[in-house]
Amino acid sequence: MMRPANTNQRLIYLLLDDPEIAAQYRAIIRELAATAFSPDALTKLMDALEPVSKGSGFSPRAFLLGRAAVVQQLVAGFGR
Repeated sequence: MMRPANTNQRLIYLLLDDPEIAAQYRAIIRELAATAFSPDALTKLMDALEPVSKGSGFSPRAFLLGRAAVVQQLVAGFGR
């Protein structure tokens, strides 16, 4: 999350190389991890999406839980 996959993002690299901006960015990601990617928020979203996706072969629950795990790992790697 601290380095975009597309290396042709000069502005992002310049911004994230600034310690103050990088700290603000990490704080925002931590907040999102604790709110939008929290188990409670994801459960509500998964419960709403599952009926719509039945029979499609796609599992919103598996996708969201996997994505949330990635976000939590990245946030844990930020340190303090």
